[in-house]
Amino acid sequence: MPPRQSEIDHWRKQYEHEVGFFYPDLPVSHIYPEGDILTKRDLTVYRDVEQFVQHIRIKTDIHLEAGLIAHCCFRGAASEWFFGLLDFLQDHLTRDLDALCNRILQKFDTTKQKEEQERLQQQQAEEARIAKEKAEAFACRRCPAKFPSNTKLHQHIQDHHQKKAEKPASETAKPTPTETVTNTKRARQDHNNRARRNYINCNICTDTNTSLYTKQARRTHTKTSGRNAYTPCNTSTNE
Repeated sequence: MPPRQSEIDHWRKQYEHEVGFFYPDLPVSHIYPEGDILTKRDLTVYRDVEQFVQHIRIKTDIHLEAGLIAHCCFRGAASEWFFGLLDFLQDHLTRDLDALCNRILQKFDTTKQKEEQERLQQQQAEEARIAKEKAEAFACRRCPAKFPSNTKLHQHIQDHHQKKAEKPASETAKPTPTETVTNTKRARQDHNNRARRNYINCNICTDTNTSLYTKQARRTHTKTSGRNAYTPCNTSTNE
């Protein structure tokens, strides 16, 4: 269980003098210059977590308790980290000094953090290199372009490097106005000729100009004329 406040007040000065302070984010100033270990009067301040843990582990002349170290010796980011933990984690770390040392090493060891960052950067660089090699696995021999698949390479060659069949000049040339009129007249004449071939003449009417497109139209023509099949359509009923 965590130490009581009376125990903390009783052991505070002894722990501060015997163990010192662990202050990983201690700002640099004229009072506290740069360095991993600083001594001010009879107090020692540790910026480096490895030096602090090593000092704790070799301090065998007195019995050290993890809970008192956390309450009496942690400053700055270390104190904020420890008292920001969940209650069951704090209770576990205050009971086990080795667990506390391993946990602060894992949290504040900048060397391991740098190694981990370097490892991640190397891994990302290797993944980027492999992705680049895959993306440029198929290179065009006629230009600097590179493609991730053979299909895209062939498509690129067809679009950019193969000669396309040229259309005849007669197809690409724009017709003159006279040719346009001539073509229009010829198309109209061809249409009329095809339509005449499809005409169905009336067998009753004597008028040769009476021509119909379909048999249904011929039947309708015969009915609307008002005469039977034996009387020509153009013959008067009074005759």
